[in-house]
Amino acid sequence: MKLRLTDRDVSILRDTARLQLLSTKQQHQLNFTQSTFRAAANRLRQLKAAGFIKSVYAPLTSEETQNPTRPSSIWFFPPDCQKRVASQLVKQNRVDDLLTIEDELRTFNKSQKFAQQSLIHETSISDIIISTEESAKTLRDFQHIFTIRTSPRYEGISKKITVSRTKTIKQKGRGAVSRNVKQTQTVNPDYFQAFKKGRAKFSFVFGEFDNDSSRPDVFFEKMEGYAAYLKQGHFSAVVSMFSERYALGIVDPQKASFRVCVVVGSSKSESARMNRLIEFCLRLPYETFFNFTTLEEYKKDPFGAIWYNKAVFRQVEDEYADKIINASPTIRRKWFSETIPTLSPQALLNS
Repeated sequence: MKLRLTDRDVSILRDTARLQLLSTKQQHQLNFTQSTFRAAANRLRQLKAAGFIKSVYAPLTSEETQNPTRPSSIWFFPPDCQKRVASQLVKQNRVDDLLTIEDELRTFNKSQKFAQQSLIHETSISDIIISTEESAKTLRDFQHIFTIRTSPRYEGISKKITVSRTKTIKQKGRGAVSRNVKQTQTVNPDYFQAFKKGRAKFSFVFGEFDNDSSRPDVFFEKMEGYAAYLKQGHFSAVVSMFSERYALGIVDPQKASFRVCVVVGSSKSESARMNRLIEFCLRLPYETFFNFTTLEEYKKDPFGAIWYNKAVFRQVEDEYADKIINASPTIRRKWFSETIPTLSPQALLNS
């Protein structure tokens, strides 16, 4: 099928290269704001028929489609499609457009096979980035420099580190004993954000999307890894790399820090999952380093007062320490579900 690529087609391909996996709804949101959902789906099918883009199918949340039982198309831009697009744009004398697409390309899943959980995870990260970029248009005191996808791996950020932690080990005939152990762990955020206030104040965020696919204690170890990543000085190299790439002019990367923002999505209960993760992270000695919200709240207003951290829990720390910390799991869950709605969450850039 012969098809000339239009300005909007180039934008579709550029966004797909940049965000890697996009549902039809997300494509409509990004590039068809003046057209119907049906028009977006039809054009995407034409691009697919021409070999310029591909799709797989996955059942997403009920927000993604009017019929939750009908799978949604998830669009991606693999190397064979990239070659066809490059050839077509050269024929159309649109080399500059080709370069803007190539600037966004990263390594891709060569097998082009995706597990359902992975598709849900990756399209949710796309939701986070899209919501951030849209809401950032109305930011007043801060400038949004970038929000980039770093999942599943990003050269210069992803790193294997050694983390020291206390583990309870069961020994035959001796019961359980606690030991300090050193474990290798990969720190690999889902997205990375940078903001600027005034002339030289920068705020950095490593983001995680949690879709309830691991035990809370395993997730807690992931959070410990972020603390070790910062403490061991790995972040300064990241700041240097992005300061050069975006011409930020950061004089002393060694002084730069970041926060970890966890956006929780769950097919069961986002708030219950978030409460459980917050409880584990209250054990760590950081006031505003770890921040939590739900995907539902993030999509409404990522820069609003939606973030919970240890500082927010200072309002009830005495009650938690005196009555709750050693209570049964049922009592703890009940306390968190009743208490969190009474607290005052923070806005990320003001905390």
